[in-house]
Amino acid sequence: MSKALTKFISDFTSEKEFDKRLVILSDFVNLYYDSNFSSVNSVLEKELENCRINKNLDAEALIRHLFTYSYFEKGDFARGQKEYALVMELFPSVKSHDIRAQIYNFEAFINSHQGNFEKAFHNAFACIKESELALDKKNRYWGTYTLGVLYFDLKDYVNAEKCYSQAAENFKLYGNDYGVARSETGLSSIYIQLEKYGEAERLLQRSLEFYKDEEILSGQSRSLNDLGAIFTKTQKYDAALDCFYRALEIRKETSHAQGIATTLNEISELLLIQKKYTEVEKYLAEAKEACEKINNKAKLYRTHLLFSQLYRNTDRPWKALEHYETYDALKTEVIGETANNKIKELQTRAATEKAEKEAEIERLRHVELKHAYDLIEEKNKEITDSIQYAKKIQYTLLANDELLNNNLADYFILFKPKDIVSGDFYWSAKKENKFYLAVCDSTGHGVPGAFMSLLNTSFLNEAIMEKNILAPNEVLNYVRDKLIENISKEDQQDGMDGALVCVEGNKITYAAAYNAPVLIRNKELIELEADKIPVGKGERSLSFRSFEFEMQKDDVLFVFTDGYADQFGGPRGKKFKYKQLQELLLKNYKLSMKEQKGILDEVLEQWKGDLEQVDDVLVVGLSVSQ
Repeated sequence: MSKALTKFISDFTSEKEFDKRLVILSDFVNLYYDSNFSSVNSVLEKELENCRINKNLDAEALIRHLFTYSYFEKGDFARGQKEYALVMELFPSVKSHDIRAQIYNFEAFINSHQGNFEKAFHNAFACIKESELALDKKNRYWGTYTLGVLYFDLKDYVNAEKCYSQAAENFKLYGNDYGVARSETGLSSIYIQLEKYGEAERLLQRSLEFYKDEEILSGQSRSLNDLGAIFTKTQKYDAALDCFYRALEIRKETSHAQGIATTLNEISELLLIQKKYTEVEKYLAEAKEACEKINNKAKLYRTHLLFSQLYRNTDRPWKALEHYETYDALKTEVIGETANNKIKELQTRAATEKAEKEAEIERLRHVELKHAYDLIEEKNKEITDSIQYAKKIQYTLLANDELLNNNLADYFILFKPKDIVSGDFYWSAKKENKFYLAVCDSTGHGVPGAFMSLLNTSFLNEAIMEKNILAPNEVLNYVRDKLIENISKEDQQDGMDGALVCVEGNKITYAAAYNAPVLIRNKELIELEADKIPVGKGERSLSFRSFEFEMQKDDVLFVFTDGYADQFGGPRGKKFKYKQLQELLLKNYKLSMKEQKGILDEVLEQWKGDLEQVDDVLVVGLSVSQ
């Protein structure tokens, strides 16, 4: 039992006045989420009768809210749903902003676990609104912390880091050491994804020390689990297993069902790397049972993927196929739900700065979201809630074969979106005697990336075909200005990287934002110049430069986004990297364009193996003379 829990039970049970007991509970409530639920609940169950005697609906709602959380965490959904229904029945009568904030925060987590991110973001913003009206400044920033969790789940690491950092700073300002530890644990998760392992480990060791001092067991298990993830990434397998086993022991001791499922998957994946197949099967069976108990589809589809890898490696192809099909179906369900809600979250985030934040959020659900869709319909004819239909629309806006065939001697396009729709795009246009080809990477991927690509292609088309801007660098300047004018407010940096190439006979004129084209001439690879500024809001607002050269016979020009080089895989799960990509292009550039595309595709798939594709992939090769 932790120091905080021991002190709470002692103070709470010895206090005779009901109102003072409620204050003690309110001070403890955030620590409750990391406590031994059974010990606290046995005390609070006796308090419910006092709530009814004192006719205090606020206290009853808070206690039942805590019961709901504990039952969901243990995987007892029947009891959790029963308590949750009682909380919702009481909620309209709850007057305390502190308690209302707590309940909204809990709802955000429940909705995110079920893949409903639109409701989760709404709940988190409602929590922030209630917290700003609350008297307790020490716990005011849990809504901001929760936003960090939601952004992290959607792989928006920039906004996740902002929220976690803001929460940590304010928790520190108001002396909430527990809040600081939770926020820094969140930051460490981001740094693990960004491969900043030293920085992540430093934060985790610090939070682990705090949790040990305070004897907070589930906090210790969280830090140990993430340390295990770091040690796995850095191939310190013995240290990783030790951390995972210690985390699992604590999570079973505290009946932390969500955490148990996570750690069982982590252990299974590590044992799979070590080819300890008998142990893997045992842990995966336990992981599957744990995931199904808590109805967490995101964790469950990872379990089925690991099962598939296990059975493939142990020559049981039919079982491997069975689990892979289940993995694919679950993943499609989870990601499909996530993608649909992510575009709504993006619209909300873009518009909240136009008026008072919370009032605007509520209004957006009914007015601004419709306006945003009307704008997309005007610019791109039609985009609906169906991602499949959005794919059809996006593909009609990509460069068509007829235009490419009529203006290039030969070419290939390797285009592999990470999701159904893509943030990467290739676009072309013919104006007078000039042929334009854009190869670009919009902010994000999936639905929000596709949304950005639609805007980007719209502004490219507007610049060249309507405004008659013909110099590639001036086109990028125009698109950047339109993006900043329409969507980039304050710190938002949505836009694109990429290159715009203009072909006029054998003359090539181009402008590039970060993504430098590559020219292969006479068996030599030449990395061309690019400006290290985005087409969008950045730290500098310099004009893009224009570059020009003549294509010679047998020259091949390659333009690509960062997805191919950034793909993880190979024997050690590392990035492919640009150097290896350039070597591959140089080795095969004399082959036909069709053969080059096939080799690039095959090498990428072999490199990726069983790992997920991390980003959209786009590589274009072209020549202008036979």
